[in-house]
Amino acid sequence: RMYSDDNGSKGRGGELPWFGSGRMVAEFENAAFALDSNGAISKPVRSQYGWHIIKRLDKKNIGSYEDEYKRLKSRVEKDRRGEGSKESLVKKLKADYKVKEYPKNLAEVESYVDSSFFIGSINFTKEDLEELDAPLIVINDKLYKKGKTTITQADFAKYIKSKSRKQKPISTAIITKRLYDEFFVQSILDYEKSVLKLKYPEYKALVQEYRDGILLFELMDQKVWKKAVKDSTGLEAFYEAHKTDYMWDDRLDATIYTCNSEENAKEVKEMLEAGKSDSAILATVNESSQLGVDIRDGKFTKKDMPVLEKVEWKEGIYSVNDKANYVVVVREVLPSQPKSLDEARGVVTSAYQSHLEKSWIEELRAKYTYEVNQGVLEQVKPL
Repeated sequence: RMYSDDNGSKGRGGELPWFGSGRMVAEFENAAFALDSNGAISKPVRSQYGWHIIKRLDKKNIGSYEDEYKRLKSRVEKDRRGEGSKESLVKKLKADYKVKEYPKNLAEVESYVDSSFFIGSINFTKEDLEELDAPLIVINDKLYKKGKTTITQADFAKYIKSKSRKQKPISTAIITKRLYDEFFVQSILDYEKSVLKLKYPEYKALVQEYRDGILLFELMDQKVWKKAVKDSTGLEAFYEAHKTDYMWDDRLDATIYTCNSEENAKEVKEMLEAGKSDSAILATVNESSQLGVDIRDGKFTKKDMPVLEKVEWKEGIYSVNDKANYVVVVREVLPSQPKSLDEARGVVTSAYQSHLEKSWIEELRAKYTYEVNQGVLEQVKPL
């Protein structure tokens, strides 16, 4: 924390995020992966960034196929194999839904495509779209929807307009055919999405569950979470009614000097007894090493600083040799007392949220009639 040049990790005591092969420079990576157990520490290693001492905190081995499935699937979908999967799916859906195309009607749409497409300014007027009413694609889905779905020239014209931008001009016939191929795939996939709930009951249930969950989240946000944060008057009233639940243990108002040797601790105590300031103590004791003395000032409980169990709880200067060399200056003993709202705001806000949620549920139960199907409830298994 004191000497590292790595600003990204020094604030965390040097701890790095998880990394795998190929993420670090070779010298660092080779030394890190050579450590054979948690807690093992490398010899100093030099890379282009400087010197490193590496401690292994934990290691994750490659997971099973089931564990890695989602990650591998995502990678495959993003490379060329993913395009092959999409083509196979579209071919299957085209057969399942008896899709019919009308390539002759494509020529009329092409007649509207000119050089304006390649500068991002192609436009189809309202009258143009009304004239472009012939079918391009017809989906005869007798499985999940009655009748047929017709995708017209006008639908394709709108797609062409959405793709118009500044680009290198090519043949209008080529760009129209290329856009039509994209449009055909998107149209088939969009239709498939529209019938997913009919095709897969489990998917329908999942979507409903997500929808209900989002609605519940929004309600909880309005009635509980945001309200607890914004309702400062209500929060203060709740704190006043429950402040004895948020108590400080007995504390000392003190300064604790942690020294790296008995000689430095003795020197610190002599300087304190002579009335020297902390800045003077640091300048003298840490002149040759920044590790000579560390100073912490504040209000502490015994849990905060176990060394306080070794001193008298009254005003004075005390020396303690307990695994390290300490000098403790006790200014005042602070008896147990309620924490202020600012000191306990986090836990008070959390408790106030729980209070608001409980009150809201009681209000709903009083307002609505409900019945619990006990038989179904008993069949529910926790994950």
